[in-house]
Amino acid sequence: MGGHVSSHRVAQKEQAKEAAADTVYEMSKPLARYRDDEDLERLQRDQEREGDPMLAYLRRKKAKQRAKEGKKGAETHHHLSC
Repeated sequence: MGGHVSSHRVAQKEQAKEAAADTVYEMSKPLARYRDDEDLERLQRDQEREGDPMLAYLRRKKAKQRAKEGKKGAETHHHLSC
């Protein structure tokens, strides 16, 4: 049980670091944003909105993608160690 709590805290700290880095990055951009702003488009697309009928599907899709990327990263590290 203690391991689960500490891993949850680590994940929260990591999310906080990512959010802070994203904020600094966004602050470095001009105030006016345009339609062709790819970063703004990605940011809006990635936001999760409660009550969205697609929310559960999108969460599963993201989790599946993260798992796939994790396996890909593990394979890369495995090849490097051989």
